[in-house]
Amino acid sequence: RHLDYQTIEDFRRMKERIDAELAELPRETRNVKIGWGGIRELEFVVQLMQIVHGGHVHSVRCRGTLPALVELEKHGFMTSEDTGRLREAYVFLRDVEHALQVVERRQTQTLPSGREELAWLARRLGYGTGRRGRPVLDPAARGDEADAFEADWQRHTGQVREAFIRFLELRTDSSPVASTDSFPALVDDLSSGRLDEAAAGLEELGLRDAGAAASSLQRLFRGRGLGPMNAQ
Repeated sequence: RHLDYQTIEDFRRMKERIDAELAELPRETRNVKIGWGGIRELEFVVQLMQIVHGGHVHSVRCRGTLPALVELEKHGFMTSEDTGRLREAYVFLRDVEHALQVVERRQTQTLPSGREELAWLARRLGYGTGRRGRPVLDPAARGDEADAFEADWQRHTGQVREAFIRFLELRTDSSPVASTDSFPALVDDLSSGRLDEAAAGLEELGLRDAGAAASSLQRLFRGRGLGPMNAQ
């Protein structure tokens, strides 16, 4: 099955709604989970591609973001450059999320705003020490760990954001595509919380465990935790 042009517009509107949520965050807030270029946007790209292509290539519906990227590249649905960047970004962002919760000693996904706190987080991630493949820095250059971390943060979140925008546009061209009438309603149902209707639409696209997929996509859209897509 393929997507029609109305469907593409619906996905663009969904992106605009996510952008509107981000705009409500304080400007200085950087959230590894729901912020620009964060885990939510990356997972949304992967799950969108699983839905688009999983109807006719069942292995694409595998569990987990990293295995899904492997399958999407294997079957030519994403380039090795795209999957490589998203894979590195996903590992980086998850490392940051885990380190944040250790440093802050609480469930949080927001980067600290203070320079010293950011340097402490960077050292926890291995910057300055060489752990986890991070750069080794001169011990006298205290604080440079934060600069090194900032460079990687900007690179990874920038690449995720670029992919999020590009894949939600679905790179239309002038060639005609087959209409999938259920998709516009599916997008609206997911964003409005009508899970039964969304599950019915996903089932039409070939997903056997459509209810679980609808729940996962709704949680992702609303910025909560996302479980793996059921292999069925």
